[in-house]
Amino acid sequence: MITRRIAGTDGLGPAGFTLQNMKNLMFSDIQYGATLVKAQLVTMCRSFPGGRAPTSTGSTIAVGDSCDVLAAWNGRENPDSRGAALFQAFWCPFVFASNSAGALCQSGGPWTRPFSAANPVGTPNGLDTASTAVQQAFGDALASLTAAHLPYDVPLGQAVTWNPGVACPQAATLLTYSQSGNPTSPHYADQTRLFAQRQWVTPYFCAAQVAAHAVSVMQVRSPAPSRQ
Repeated sequence: MITRRIAGTDGLGPAGFTLQNMKNLMFSDIQYGATLVKAQLVTMCRSFPGGRAPTSTGSTIAVGDSCDVLAAWNGRENPDSRGAALFQAFWCPFVFASNSAGALCQSGGPWTRPFSAANPVGTPNGLDTASTAVQQAFGDALASLTAAHLPYDVPLGQAVTWNPGVACPQAATLLTYSQSGNPTSPHYADQTRLFAQRQWVTPYFCAAQVAAHAVSVMQVRSPAPSRQ
C-alpha cells in the first residue's frame, strides 16, 4: 500500500503523502491481501473443472457467481463491500466456521514468491494457485458461506455478526500503552508490563462471563422527573 501511495496509484489522490491523504489511507479499508492476490484468485476460480472447487473434505462445491463477485469487488472492507466476506473466508476465516485455516495460514504460506530479506517491500507475493491447500481453502470458503446461508455477494456488514445464542467470542487483546493516562491509576502501565512479559488480556463478552469477572458494578439511572 505504501508503494502505491508513493506512486499515486491507489486512488487516494496525488502521489506522495499529505496530512489529508494519510487520513484517507487510514479509513480506506483496503484489504492488503487482496491487493496481492485477488486477480490470481479470480483466475483460479474461473479455471476449476466443471465450475466446481475442491474442499478439504474431499468433495467439491459449485463456484456459482463467486468468481464474478470477487472480480467486481474493489478490494475494500467497507460494511457494504460485496466480495469482502468471501475473501475473508478464503484468506483468514476468523469470522466464519470453516474446515480450513485459510490460505494465508497454510503451512509454507500461499505464495509463489515467499518473503525475502533482500526484497522486503516486494515480497511475499503471487498466489500459488497450483497448491492443493490454496484451492481447498477457496472451496472451504464457499462451503462455509453456504453453510451459514449467506450468498457469495453478501455485504460484509451483514456477514460479520455474532449470534449470542451460539457461543461467546474468544479473543485475546493487549493495549501496549495501557488504558489510563493517570499516573496514579493501577491501569496506567499494567498492560505495558504485560506486553513486556509477552502476556495477553482476556476480554469478556457474554453476560455470565462479565458477571463472573466484574470488579465493580455501577448503575446509572435517569433522574426522576421533577414535580411541579
